[in-house]
Amino acid sequence: MTYKKTQHPKFAGWCNELRYNAAPEANTLEQRWLAVNEIIQVATHEVIETLIQAVSQQQGKPVKRIVTGLITAIQKYDTLFDSSEDNDHELRVLAACCLATLMDGDTDSSALTALMVSASTLAGAKPLIGAINLSEQADKIVKRLSLTHRTRPTLIGIEIPKLSSSDVMDAYDEALQDSEDTSESAEGSTPDASANAIEKLADMTFSAITQLTQNVNTSMEKMNRYLKVQDEEVDMLWLLIGGRSHEFNLNFTDIPLGANSFLVAFELANTTTNLPGPESILSLFSRAGVALEQEMSIPEVIRSLNQGWIDLMIQGKTTSDLTLPLHNALSHYLTDTDNGLPYWAKQTGIDEKTQFPLAKLALQFYRECLISRAKRGELL
Repeated sequence: MTYKKTQHPKFAGWCNELRYNAAPEANTLEQRWLAVNEIIQVATHEVIETLIQAVSQQQGKPVKRIVTGLITAIQKYDTLFDSSEDNDHELRVLAACCLATLMDGDTDSSALTALMVSASTLAGAKPLIGAINLSEQADKIVKRLSLTHRTRPTLIGIEIPKLSSSDVMDAYDEALQDSEDTSESAEGSTPDASANAIEKLADMTFSAITQLTQNVNTSMEKMNRYLKVQDEEVDMLWLLIGGRSHEFNLNFTDIPLGANSFLVAFELANTTTNLPGPESILSLFSRAGVALEQEMSIPEVIRSLNQGWIDLMIQGKTTSDLTLPLHNALSHYLTDTDNGLPYWAKQTGIDEKTQFPLAKLALQFYRECLISRAKRGELL
């Protein structure tokens, strides 16, 4: 994952409450940007989760032990930074800046970061709002990328580098003038100067061909992504027309209310090949029989699932209470069917009686499934 080292245009605004500009001579703002940039260059799945954990920490809980990598990066550019001081708020803001910068792109990594931020809110029940409204930004990024990645690319207008005759003659004349050998050959130029001119022209040609190759490859990559999206949409279409779950070997109409929000989301996530999935995913849920406006609590939905279904949905997965909260709830339920869910709700900070529209729970579980697949290397 590579990002430009130039400061993000919104970085100063994000850090406004930290008052870095109060002492411009210290160059603190630039120092902090360099630290943020260093973190996002190595932003693996684990690093992203760590940053989300830091931002989501409740006031009064220590952040320093969570973002040790960020502290190290800050101290690299600001030797006066004292990690022992009460600077948890600054670290939260900078962690949020890392996430906001990571999301602000059009790559799979941008989509994954946005999905993880969105999933950490647990269907909007735990929004990440501070110096930056990460929850709102994540939802906007997911919607934008869902549309962008599914727009038919055009191969018309591929930029072809041009070498005009005047460019060639100017390069040739320049090469001749640069030669220090003044003894002229029979043709009026020196052998050394001619060789120098030919080499310069060869470099110009190679540079033009390289640029053309890069332009063609970029266009072909866009077309390849679009073809994968088309295949994905056809697979989803046939799945819905058939009305039968391949993973669970039963008709969608035979799945109990509530349970289908998880099972359909799981099935469609396994059919998805491009992050962050189709923008029309809610319509697909509805077509598969999910009662989008029906409200149920998370424990009610989980208890409507049989153990075999749950085993299939979480087998081989490492669950996270932060970015895979519903998977984590399923895991707790399997461990202790009586007390697992109350314990999970207490740890998560959610009232287990809270009602959610099934549309939100299906979307939450769908995004968690995509995150899990991406972590296993199936989507990136």
